Amino acid sequence: EMLSYYQCVASDLVIVPSNYAKNMFPKILHDKIVVQMEGFDPQKLDCKVDKKFFEKEKGITYIGYTARGLSSAKGFEQFVKISKAILKRNQNVKFVVIGDPKGEGYGYEKQFLKERYNDDNKTFKDHVVETEAIDSKQYIFIDNLDYEDFAACINQIDFFLYPLQFGSANWGLFELLLRGKLVIASDKCFMPEVVKNNENGIL
Repeated sequence: EMLSYYQCVASDLVIVPSNYAKNMFPKILHDKIVVQMEGFDPQKLDCKVDKKFFEKEKGITYIGYTARGLSSAKGFEQFVKISKAILKRNQNVKFVVIGDPKGEGYGYEKQFLKERYNDDNKTFKDHVVETEAIDSKQYIFIDNLDYEDFAACINQIDFFLYPLQFGSANWGLFELLLRGKLVIASDKCFMPEVVKNNENGIL
């Protein structure tokens, strides 16, 4: 946060990925901040891989969550809490989590885990799964996938929850929307800039 602020103070022009990110800065700096979302290669969106990553059961709805790293900033623990609430109402669902449990986060999960467990191998995913006491039979965990495998895997999933708490833009969300996947997202951060309620998703 302070590094971004210093860069803005010391630079002639700063590019940020969303209006939400721009509005994090003091208004006096807004004249030299430009919003520009990063682009995607449209040819990559056409990749088609006929591959199954899990066996689908008849009558089961598959709800997905995807992030490069399973972190608090990406709303992983919120996803787990929401999934437990859904299971209380409906047992005919399974949750597919795609992401690297050892991936880099944007917060202080590693310091928290070190302080709490004094175990370098403990991941934030481990912590959430244990503290929330989830029913492992209802969850499918898949580590990070390469681009083509990721595209194939998300096509097996019925819809996605994106309970973002923090963040100024997230590629994972755009990957889903660009492939026409249904997304239910939190009405926070930059989400309302790209998810129009009841048009291309649900807030």
